[in-house]
Amino acid sequence: MIDVKITKEPLVLEDAINLIQSEENGAEISFSGVVRNNNLGRKVLFLEYEAYPDMAEKVLQKIGEDACKDYDISNIVLWHRTGHLEISEVSMVIAVGAPHRAAAFEACRDAVEKVKALAPVWKREVWEGGKEWIGQQV
Repeated sequence: MIDVKITKEPLVLEDAINLIQSEENGAEISFSGVVRNNNLGRKVLFLEYEAYPDMAEKVLQKIGEDACKDYDISNIVLWHRTGHLEISEVSMVIAVGAPHRAAAFEACRDAVEKVKALAPVWKREVWEGGKEWIGQQV
């Protein structure tokens, strides 16, 4: 099972974990990307994420398909939030279910890095005294 979404709605980690649960899993690994209050010595006030949703969901789907093919995993959730996010809000959730922990850990980390590198999602950081698009992606 692969579940992907780009949404303006808050992401709930427990919902992703519920989706990956299976009696065949010996491991369930999750990752939450959270807005932090600092970057490069600046006090971050909030973040703004923009995406091209249709294309981004296709990229997430491909990342999920590759993870299922490359690792022995049974389920993966890849979600990303867009819009205005305050400090401590969740911007990305990835959850992986697998028979064994090594595959779950590896697939989760690989998926996080691929989402950041490949998904058409952009982050603007707003700090005291300015704002800036950070990198090409999240």
